[in-house]
Amino acid sequence: MDEESWRSGHNLSHHQYTHVAKRDIDINFGGVHFAKEYILFPALALFFLWKVMLGNWLAERMRDLYSPVTIYCGHVDEEVAWYPEGTRASGRGQ
Repeated sequence: MDEESWRSGHNLSHHQYTHVAKRDIDINFGGVHFAKEYILFPALALFFLWKVMLGNWLAERMRDLYSPVTIYCGHVDEEVAWYPEGTRASGRGQ
């Protein structure tokens, strides 16, 4: 894979949806996550099973909303330098 393809894929696929379940390709929630959050932990709660399941579901939805908003606010404000499209960095850390 060439550098430009990686940069484009990384910035569009990863940074656009960093740590957002089922969107960020760098993390894998998969079946293990589902089993832990919606079967194991609720089963341990016994009589409060439905509360734990609802809490886990709400926490996941809130994380899916909070992450992109936080990332956006950290990348966009009046002090962020804007460069014309096609501008390339002159070096690292400058």
